[in-house]
Amino acid sequence: MNKTFAFIAPFVYYAAVNNFAGKAVFLNFAAPKGLATRFMPFDFDRDDSMPILPTNLKKADDHTLQIDWEDGVTTLYPMDFLRRNCPCASCDEARFAKPASNPLRVLQPHEIISAQVTITEAEVMGRYALHFSWSDGHREGIYTFDFLRELAQNPVCQIRQTKTE
Repeated sequence: MNKTFAFIAPFVYYAAVNNFAGKAVFLNFAAPKGLATRFMPFDFDRDDSMPILPTNLKKADDHTLQIDWEDGVTTLYPMDFLRRNCPCASCDEARFAKPASNPLRVLQPHEIISAQVTITEAEVMGRYALHFSWSDGHREGIYTFDFLRELAQNPVCQIRQTKTE
């Protein structure tokens, strides 16, 4: 049985996971000083139908998210790219909507995504996804691990293969 321990505070998510190789996993976004955390343990077992899981999640720099995967792959995602590819219904609808006939119309908030957008909170969703809260106030998308691996194939992302023993 594998145990996951999460420490949650407002605008921050920490998790230490005893992953399937017996290594600790940390989802570590910088916490504002003085925030209280609460401890929430939960258990789960590995299932062959589960997607490849992240083993580490961190900010590589102010605008890049790094995810290390259990198969030895490390992926670097520009945060604005992740935000522009948010899988929530409203963002998905906006991406595939017809272009507006009036080029001088007022843009909707979901149409204005700055290159400076950052992740303010990350949360593990069950055994299959991550949920991000964004500096622009958006909080809707659930990024499945499979979807994140698919996004990694985009040329704006960097993929590194590390040796697995």
